[in-house]
Amino acid sequence: MCTNGVCGPRLPDLAQGQACRPNTSPECASRLQCVNDTCVALVDVNGACDAVRRCKADLSCGLANACVRPGPAGAACGDTQPCASGHYCERPAGSRNGTCRVFRQMGEACSSLVERDSATMYCTVRAGPPAGTCQLKGGVGAPCTTATSTFACREGLYCTATTSSPSGVCANKKSTGAMCARFEECHNAPCTMGRCGLPSLCQKPTP
Repeated sequence: MCTNGVCGPRLPDLAQGQACRPNTSPECASRLQCVNDTCVALVDVNGACDAVRRCKADLSCGLANACVRPGPAGAACGDTQPCASGHYCERPAGSRNGTCRVFRQMGEACSSLVERDSATMYCTVRAGPPAGTCQLKGGVGAPCTTATSTFACREGLYCTATTSSPSGVCANKKSTGAMCARFEECHNAPCTMGRCGLPSLCQKPTP
């Protein structure tokens, strides 16, 4: 850690009950937090919570300022009441609250990006009534189109479809220095001057 401009060993974490200062080293140990200048445990289910008193990692702070568990299918959900893993919050149009539902499966009707597991599935339509279907994201060589290009391919891939050639395939993103036409083609880098990761401005030559 850096102390008074000098690098030194990191100070040991503080134990429960020890004095602390928020966002200052030494810090409270894992599963503890600094509240009122004292290290205390993260708040358990039904315990009082707010912007300072945080809930345990698997809980969230609900509307009643109490720690709640993510809801199963059929449970109420909203901005501060998430659904359990494998579920999404189905909300009526214009409402901030809804009901937890199980993620839609392969081939089922869908209409939204949140109705399925975004890591492995995509909906063939972006919005509106359930007019699309859930499909698996494609690997290298899988077909894709301009309409689904931003979400039909797996992580680390891009769709080769363009406005002039609306049908394409999923392909590996390109590394720094490779030729490109748009930023989606590059892996963690911008597409500038036709190359992945090159600077967007000309550099003054070294004398």
